[in-house]
Amino acid sequence: MMEREPQKSDFVQNQTRNLVAKLTANTPALWGKMSAQHMVEHLGVMYYVSTGKRPVPTFTPEDKLERSRQFLMSSKPFKRNVKVPTVPENPPPHKYKNLDEARNKLNQQIDAFYAVFEEEDKIVNHPAFGPLNLAGWEQFHYKHNRHHLEQFGLIEATEEG
Repeated sequence: MMEREPQKSDFVQNQTRNLVAKLTANTPALWGKMSAQHMVEHLGVMYYVSTGKRPVPTFTPEDKLERSRQFLMSSKPFKRNVKVPTVPENPPPHKYKNLDEARNKLNQQIDAFYAVFEEEDKIVNHPAFGPLNLAGWEQFHYKHNRHHLEQFGLIEATEEG
């Protein structure tokens, strides 16, 4: 797996929080069906999965995992409206009563993610990319967070990843 990159770590741990703080309940998506609150809840779920507290199987066939990981580690962004087998086509009902509560839960999940990996050199399964260490999960969160922050116009699309 790759080495951690301080710039990406900072984006995943700090900048994401600052950008999400700029959302309002009425911030429109540039694409997709998620509301701002759905997006924040979705990011929180993926941080929770990355703690290992919600084990998930890998849906990517073993013979395609290497190619999938190459994409993860590349600078190629996730495509808009990408279909993922584990994400319903239509967003589920909101899990939290409002955007502020969803934001607070996301911040807690970000803290929990770093706390879990601080305790031990851990490997946690990702549904598309298989077993990942801290650096792999940070790369995922970097790419995933950028995708959704671009979706809501909080950052401009780039080829970085």
